[in-house]
Amino acid sequence: MRQIVLAETEAQIARWRAGGPKPTVVSIASACGISRQAFYKSHRVALGKLNDAVSAQDAPVSYTHLRAHET
Repeated sequence: MRQIVLAETEAQIARWRAGGPKPTVVSIASACGISRQAFYKSHRVALGKLNDAVSAQDAPVSYTHLRAHET
């Protein structure tokens, strides 16, 4: 089951990066047929990947970084 949850987490992150909906614990757990509580309790690697992806996307960038994209 862990491999299934991990694969679903990675698939939802990839779809989100391609413009799809933002993945959540509920969406991943539902797609895998487990409860949200089971996801939090037993699937820490998948939760870490989800948190890392969301945190990286929401991280602020510097003014210099933004200016670099204008040129």
